[in-house]
Amino acid sequence: MPYNIPVMRVKLPEASELIPYLNTIDQNAIYSNFGPLVRIFEKEIASNLNLEKESVVTVSNATLGIYAALQALNLPEKSYCLMPSWTFTATPAAAKLAGLVPYFLDVDINTKALTPEIIYNEFDKIPETISSVIVVCPFGAPINLEEWAEFQDQTGIKVVIDGAAAYDSFISGLMPVTELPFIVSLHATKMLGAGEGCFIASTDHKLIKHIEDIVNFGFVKSRESQIFGINAKMSEYTAAIGLASLKNYPQKKLQYQTIRDLYIKHLNNHNITHDLKENYVSTTCNIICEYNNDNIENYLRENGIETRRWWGNGCHTQPAYIDCPVGSLTNTEYLSSHMLGIPFFSNIENDTIKFITSKIYEFNEQFSVTNSA
Repeated sequence: MPYNIPVMRVKLPEASELIPYLNTIDQNAIYSNFGPLVRIFEKEIASNLNLEKESVVTVSNATLGIYAALQALNLPEKSYCLMPSWTFTATPAAAKLAGLVPYFLDVDINTKALTPEIIYNEFDKIPETISSVIVVCPFGAPINLEEWAEFQDQTGIKVVIDGAAAYDSFISGLMPVTELPFIVSLHATKMLGAGEGCFIASTDHKLIKHIEDIVNFGFVKSRESQIFGINAKMSEYTAAIGLASLKNYPQKKLQYQTIRDLYIKHLNNHNITHDLKENYVSTTCNIICEYNNDNIENYLRENGIETRRWWGNGCHTQPAYIDCPVGSLTNTEYLSSHMLGIPFFSNIENDTIKFITSKIYEFNEQFSVTNSA
């Protein structure tokens, strides 16, 4: 049967909420090139993070944001950029754009994130130059930024944080701002959405200015490219959506907190393992299937419930990256076959959540009986 419960339902500000910002754009007749709305948006983001305005820069999307952060670090071409295979494909794409070689490593089974310990254990097995690490905040979960800042200080290996879905973890104070460039996506599917775009935050103001120059053709105090750069600026129209989303954020967060708490209640009642936490919100809910998720996907589909393997089987299995070097990926392989995204959006109803969780429980019970027979 066709899905009648989608895995995600995106909601951005309505047209009426954008009118004041669009009128401002019309009056200014400025549409790009770090226009006034972009600067206001950056300033408001910085204020929400208790940062100076010089600590934040916007970029047209998060993939180019990660690329620009790597490019700003002046890393050796074709050096290894370590990263988890358990991530979205944008992470290795950004590294390749920056002329680096993605090197896929495993994640901690509990946090689902790469750790310094995992890298230290792999050092002896990596023969070539390691220049950098991209650390991913899995599905918006907070990570230990001080630990990674210390890792950078001790090893000299540059660290970039892919916190695409981690806006709420960031503004909730679960991760203190450090000098490490931290990229947050503003894609429509994220908690703070602007359709597309991202912002990069760091206490290193020189680095932020360097990134700004890179995404503006490499212009530095002139209209000549002093350094290699690209065009990846945020438009005024994107900033308009971002500003409206910022205004709506408290209400949106409350909606997602309500849905999160209902899911936690029903999933826990059925002893279903999940990745939801009570100290931050994101726009996804993943369960850990007791059995291989092929079977439960089919079962839920038959009951009109859409699911999603958000990160597939890991980036190391994708054709574009099949030739990239890899370390041990035991936990990644387990997660790829047992982690499954289930419907999670702001206006999902309690009865729908109860139905979804009951079907997961029903499948587990039936499969358990079948396997034990």
